Amino acid sequence: TVRVGPGTYKLPVATTRKVGNDTCAYGTPSFWVTNAVTIVSTDGPDETIFDGENANTRYAFCLNNANAVLSGVTVQRVKTTIPYTWQESPTIELKNGLVTNCIVRDCALYYVGGINVRKGTVAGCRVSNVSCSDGLSLGAGINRTQGSDTCTNCIVEGCSGKQGAGMLLQQPTKVYGCIVRNCTIVTGTRGQMGPLAVNNGSVTVENCVITNNSGRSGGGVQIGNNGGIVRNCLIADNTCTDATGGGGVRISAGTLECCTVVGNTVDASLGAKGDGVYQTKGTIRNCIIAMNGKNRLQANDLNHYKSDGTCTYTCTYPTSVTGEGNVWEDPMFADLAGHDYRLSNLSSLFDIGSNQTWMETATDLDGNARIEHEIVNPGCYETPTPAVKPLTCSFVADVLEGGRPLAVTFTSSVKNPGDTVEYAWTFGDGGESTEANPVHVYENTGIYDVQLVVKSGERSFTSRLPGLIKVGTPIAYVSNTGSGTWPYDTPEKATNDVNEAYQWLYKDGENYGRLVFRDGTYSPKEVLRITRPKIRLECENGPGRVFLNGSKLKTAIYGVISIQEATAVVDGLIF
Repeated sequence: TVRVGPGTYKLPVATTRKVGNDTCAYGTPSFWVTNAVTIVSTDGPDETIFDGENANTRYAFCLNNANAVLSGVTVQRVKTTIPYTWQESPTIELKNGLVTNCIVRDCALYYVGGINVRKGTVAGCRVSNVSCSDGLSLGAGINRTQGSDTCTNCIVEGCSGKQGAGMLLQQPTKVYGCIVRNCTIVTGTRGQMGPLAVNNGSVTVENCVITNNSGRSGGGVQIGNNGGIVRNCLIADNTCTDATGGGGVRISAGTLECCTVVGNTVDASLGAKGDGVYQTKGTIRNCIIAMNGKNRLQANDLNHYKSDGTCTYTCTYPTSVTGEGNVWEDPMFADLAGHDYRLSNLSSLFDIGSNQTWMETATDLDGNARIEHEIVNPGCYETPTPAVKPLTCSFVADVLEGGRPLAVTFTSSVKNPGDTVEYAWTFGDGGESTEANPVHVYENTGIYDVQLVVKSGERSFTSRLPGLIKVGTPIAYVSNTGSGTWPYDTPEKATNDVNEAYQWLYKDGENYGRLVFRDGTYSPKEVLRITRPKIRLECENGPGRVFLNGSKLKTAIYGVISIQEATAVVDGLIF
């Protein structure tokens, strides 16, 4: 055992080492622990500091023995510029052993991050403000490359890199009780992976908090094509910054279960979908995916986008997602504004989940039994079931937008009613109804809020979805293969004249419309002057597939498009 007293120690530099038949001038640790040695601070990480002084080609520790231990020290200001072919260039390289109660901070690395784990256990560590600069970099905070041990009760914050800026988990491991926050994925050579990236079917992430991160291919969590399990986690207030989608989670395999996904966003101007979750495959079960997006009550695929996979026993408020046991009711969090995402006693989500074998010995994010009552609650918190369940209601609409007149069928769902139920609908255009499942026809263009109030005895509950129904001129299509037949309202009748399509949208004085471009290149002869409100120009198949060429313009003073209306949106076109 080596006991290190308080103080700041300069990291010594070893300039060369042997790797196979090669002698390498880089990637040599200051301390190489290959025996059963424990290095421990006498006064804890705040007092015992190893300082790299931002000098190049220097990293601190390499542990390579099952009984080697590094405990209670801080390592700071390590800087490496080592090519990725020499992967052993993090702040701490753990080939085997234990790293516990340590701090890694303020490091500028090249290929791998603060703690690179090949085998062994990381426990109770904090990794902060660590960046990786290489376009192929892995795991700026903690990178699990080999082995099958655990990472528990760690905090990773303020880290940045290309793949898994907080944690990258590509080998069998269990991560428990960790926090990943304020980490950022930046553009790199290889496809980006979210701040917490899971890409191995034998990875399990449990009881973690992933919050306030900014990423590509998932703003908070990415479960990649090789799968993995993420359960009992809070995934909140993350942002996806590219067109791939998934502000909170992007899942293409594996399992997301008993997680609360709330307050996440995507950049819709890039064509991204799934403020909460972007799901292409995989299994989602017993989750709350609610109130994501800048408009937290937007009832469309910006909350949960699903093209394949399964989603069951999950609250997807306000979006309805097909699947057994799913609900789309307001979860009624204890304090949404205060970021307390436990269920209040007014919630209707108690006891609606699907019990699983792993829950028998598991705890929720608060440390309480995972099944508090007979049936599990969705989300990461197992809030005790109230003695009297409240009256609640929700509703869905069969269509959300279209041309006028627009007939919409509303379907209500009421939980825990008494003997009688009274319904009071307001549709936002002056129309009202007292039916349980009314049909309402919108005659005028506009965007309408819908509200349902239910009463049962002395109890009442209100469900309101602002901006739910959008009524306007039918879509006008622009295509090089359409027939150019007025009114251009189908791809087959589309026109290749951008200005003509725009003029048709507003022929009757409408104030809402969409100009949808099919893939191709268009060369308008006149500047498209957008002067009418609430128009959206977008690409049918997503951004990057539609080109507007200005070579045929009679005058280019105003560009190809001149936007002169605050509410106009031009989304995903290339000029």
